[in-house]
Amino acid sequence: MTLDTLSSPYAMMMLDAFEANTVAMHRRLEESRVTLRPHIKVHRIPELGRMQAAAGAEGIACQTLEEVEMMVAAGFGDIMLTNSLVDGRKLSRFMELQNRVTLAITAESDQAIEALSRAALTSGQQAPVYVECDIGGARTGYTDPGLAAALAMAVARSPNLEFAGLAAYLGGNPKCPDIERSETLLTKIVARLARNGIDIPSVSVGGTVFAMRAWPDCSPDTVTEARPGNYSFYDTTKVDFGLVTYEDCALRVASTVISRPNPARMVLDVGWRILSNNTNPARTTYGHIPEYPKARITRLYTEHAVVEIPLGSTQPKIGDLVTIIPNSCDGLLASIDTLYGVRDGRVENTWRLWERAALG
Repeated sequence: MTLDTLSSPYAMMMLDAFEANTVAMHRRLEESRVTLRPHIKVHRIPELGRMQAAAGAEGIACQTLEEVEMMVAAGFGDIMLTNSLVDGRKLSRFMELQNRVTLAITAESDQAIEALSRAALTSGQQAPVYVECDIGGARTGYTDPGLAAALAMAVARSPNLEFAGLAAYLGGNPKCPDIERSETLLTKIVARLARNGIDIPSVSVGGTVFAMRAWPDCSPDTVTEARPGNYSFYDTTKVDFGLVTYEDCALRVASTVISRPNPARMVLDVGWRILSNNTNPARTTYGHIPEYPKARITRLYTEHAVVEIPLGSTQPKIGDLVTIIPNSCDGLLASIDTLYGVRDGRVENTWRLWERAALG
C-alpha cells in the first residue's frame, strides 16, 4: 500500500528512523554496561516492543496494570510495573500474573508495601518489589535517603516480598549537575542498605533525556538499568533540548491544506484530537512542518490547525499534503486509533492502538 491511498489526517512512523533510534540507544547503554528496559507506555504496541527487544532490550516497563495484562497476553515474560498498586482488586489481578511471568512492581510508601504483602500472602506468591525514590523528579518516592532505605529494608524483611532494587524517575531536561545530584542521593541510599547487609540487585532509572545525558557524559555508577520510553520515536521537545535532529523524529502526521484565507495563513485538516495541545518552554507552536520550516502552527481547534506563514516564504496550495512532527510523541500516540509503519513511501505495517481498538 502506498501513502497516496490514505486519507488525511493520519499518523505514520518512519521505520528507518525508529530502527536507527532503537539500535543507537541500546549501543549507548551497552557500552556503559547499563541494561535497557524500554517503557512501552509511549506506544503500547506489542510488535514495537518486540522490535525493541530484538535490538537488545531486556524486558519492558509498563505504567498500568492493563498494559501489563496486554503485554503478558502478547508473550512478554519480563515486566516491571512502575506504579504503586493499593487497590485490592488490582493487587489480586497483579498476583494472578506472578506464576505466568517475571513481574516486578514499584512501591513508594508503607501503605503500598503493606498492601502488597497482604496480597502476596493471600495468593501464596512471592512478589519482587522495587522501592521508588525521588531523585529530582518531584513526583513519587522519598527524597530522604534514610526514609527510602527504611522502606527498602521493610521490603527485604517481608517474608512475602522480594527486594528487587531501587527505582526512580528523572524527567524533564536534566543536565549533568542534576544527574550528579541524583547519583549522590542514590549512593547514600545504597550505602545505608549495605551497612544493614542488604544487597541491591538493580538500580533502575526512567527518562529518555536522563539516559541520553547520563551516558557516557555523566556516567552515574550506581545506576544499572535505564527505562527510556520516548527514545525510539523522539519529537520536537527532544530537538529543542538539543539531543536529536528533526530527521531523527520517527513520528509524523500527514495533513491536507484545506484553506488559504490570506497569504500569511493556511489551515490544515488536523487538530488537537490528534496533535494534542502539548508545548514546551522552548516552543509555543504545536509541532514542526518540515516542508515549510518557517511556518508556525499557532492555534489548534478540534479538527483544525491554523498555521502562520512568513511573507516571502514558499506558498502552499489548497489540497497540498504536509507532514507535522509532533511536540509530544506520547500525546500523539495516546490520541490516535491507527499508526502506519512507512518505509520509502510504502506502508509496511498497520497497527491498531490497543486502548482505542478495544472500544471497537
